[in-house]
Amino acid sequence: MDGDDDPEADDGLEELLDLIAGRGKYRGHGEGLWTHPGDHAEEDAIHAQCLELERRGLVRRKESDAVTRATLWQAPPGPRIAG
Repeated sequence: MDGDDDPEADDGLEELLDLIAGRGKYRGHGEGLWTHPGDHAEEDAIHAQCLELERRGLVRRKESDAVTRATLWQAPPGPRIAG
């Protein structure tokens, strides 16, 4: 079963999307999220979820640093996961 068919996976992606967009309980966080793949397993998992959101057209890479492997993710206003 892939993430498109798993409601729990979509819930996790929706929460990550809210974090990136600075919505809901993450309103005070501001917009955007930096990921640092390769640092540790949890960071790799978050980065992979960001790649899935990018695949769905819900976020975009704003900045990437080839030296540190850091990526800044941002969400355009209003995107939500269909469900």
